[in-house]
Amino acid sequence: MNDIEGLVISFSEINEADALLHVLTAQGKVTLKAKGILKVNSKNARGCQLYTHSMFHLLQSNAKTTHVIKSVDVIHSYRMVREDLLKQTLACCMMEALDKINIRETELDFNECCAYLQALETSRHPYCVFSLFLCMILRLSGIALWSDSCVICNTKQSICAVSLKEGGFICKDCFKPSVHRHFPAEKLRQLRYLTHADLKQLPLLESYGPWEYDIVEVLLGMLELHGEFKMNGAAFLGHLNVLN
Repeated sequence: MNDIEGLVISFSEINEADALLHVLTAQGKVTLKAKGILKVNSKNARGCQLYTHSMFHLLQSNAKTTHVIKSVDVIHSYRMVREDLLKQTLACCMMEALDKINIRETELDFNECCAYLQALETSRHPYCVFSLFLCMILRLSGIALWSDSCVICNTKQSICAVSLKEGGFICKDCFKPSVHRHFPAEKLRQLRYLTHADLKQLPLLESYGPWEYDIVEVLLGMLELHGEFKMNGAAFLGHLNVLN
């Protein structure tokens, strides 16, 4: 294994010069050591940045240890994402989810993950792209939001709220203001479309905007409560929403 094409989903400094990368590839996740990457004159720094799609050329080694990077060629840096603070934050959250998600690695489609970054780069509705990505993560984790009927009584009539605890929609007869979060019909419609869509339907989904943070907040809540991990970048994302 001398060359690896992958997406940097985690970057951790291990000393003043070196870092460990978690890289998502078509075959799964691998850990690579980037020596000297933190030095000012490092030639490999650009290709080892978070959410960069790169070709990693490795030093040959017979040992069953972490592979060491020799050089890097950037395939896609997602420059337009890096130039937008909101998109930067969303991309970092996406990489954190890919790094932490507890599923079989074969279920993660490498090309699809790259396609989500490409969509984020060009879309005028970044919350829509991110929400669709979160729905994919929830679905792969087996904790998708139930949106076809009331999660308590199964009626399809008079849906008015979302329950994070029960993991789905709530009708007006089961609604408890102290427990459930009320949403207007258009927001519930957005959530329903998201849970049944994939990236191919993104242009259609975007037309059902405006897409706002409250949808993202529900999906992040599902991931934290039922996926049992809290996304570190979610706090900053919430601060950005307040500022905007």
